[in-house]
This record gives sequence, C-alpha cells and structure tokens, in this order.
Amino acid sequence: MLLALTKRIPRALEQQRESLWKLYGMPQLYGKTLGILGLGAIGEAVAEKAAAFGMRVIGTQRSPKSVPNVEYLASGPEGAERVMRESEYLVVLLPLTPETRGSIGGRELDWLPQGAYLVNLARGGIVDEGALLERLRSGRIAGAAIDVFDQEPLPKDSPMWRAPNTILTPHVAGLEPDYMKRLMKLAVDNVSRLEKGEPLRNEVDRTRGY
Repeated sequence: MLLALTKRIPRALEQQRESLWKLYGMPQLYGKTLGILGLGAIGEAVAEKAAAFGMRVIGTQRSPKSVPNVEYLASGPEGAERVMRESEYLVVLLPLTPETRGSIGGRELDWLPQGAYLVNLARGGIVDEGALLERLRSGRIAGAAIDVFDQEPLPKDSPMWRAPNTILTPHVAGLEPDYMKRLMKLAVDNVSRLEKGEPLRNEVDRTRGY
C-alpha cells in the first residue's frame, strides 16, 4: 500500500478508466519518515520492509523497547503526537480498545505534515472517517489506504467509496491463502500447551483488551 500510494496508483487507474494520458510527478519512499502507531509484531515486520526502502522508521509502543530498524519509540498521547508530526507516511496498527476508539480525529490528523499518506490496517473506529475524508478532499492528506471501517460491510452510500486518492479493501489485509491453516496450527499447538501446563501463544490481556 505504501508503494501504491507513493506511485499514485489510484490516479493511474482513474486515468486509465478515462483513457486519459496525462503526466504527473511521483514521490519516493527513500529518505521519507514512516510512523507506526502500535508497533507490535506486525509493525516490526513493516519496519523491516520500510528500512529496505531506505525509510526512517519511528513509532509508538505501550512499553517502548529496542526494535530493529526503528530509530525511536514513544508512548502515551505526547509520544503519539511527536510521531505523527514527523510522519510523512503513517501506518495505524493499534488494537481497538476503549482507550483507542476515536483516538485519531481531526486534531490528530492535522498533526501530520501537509501531504502525508495514511494506511489503516488496525480496526474501524480508531480513525474518524469523516475527518479523514475531509482532509483527503482538501488535499491536506495526499492519499490513504484503508482496510478497516467503523461499519462493516461499508455501506454502499458511504462517501468513503469516492474518497480521492484512496484505496479501499474489505478487511482482507491478513487473508492470505494459508491463513486458516496457520490459525488451526496455532490452535492445536495451544491445546497441546494447555494440556502440558505450558505458557500459551498469543494470549489476550483482558484488562488491556488485546
């Protein structure tokens, strides 16, 4: 999605549908700053790939620790603001909890530099869709890739379908061909661990909500 937005694929497809040959410039990922909100296992994988493109990576984590390919990590609202103010690209990977619901509204989106790009692979309800749409229409945010929505399926009359420079996918970011096979393997392994009294994998902290 970072590559697709950078290479302005939404515009390319729109021009293709209109049989329109019109040149336009393209930015590049190299040297740009990527912010990752919620830097867990998925975020670490994103950071590794972003570093391969020569990006500077920063992010947030509840309890910051050293993470490969990440320049610095911050925590709390102040940390999130610092990360967003420096992020030319922002990837949202936060869990949906009472604390994070609605946590990225108009004020927070305006922390991003002019012309930033946003990718939301977290959960619907974290990013204010109306505020994001307004900034996409004005060009304040240059483009977005969104896989999750506050209401799913996304209603046919939702204005998000027509958001400019935006790629929408129906909550399928993790649905690769072996998804169910890997899920069942994890479940079987956890049953075995439970029987042996061993620590389980991917345990949920019911207090935190994830």
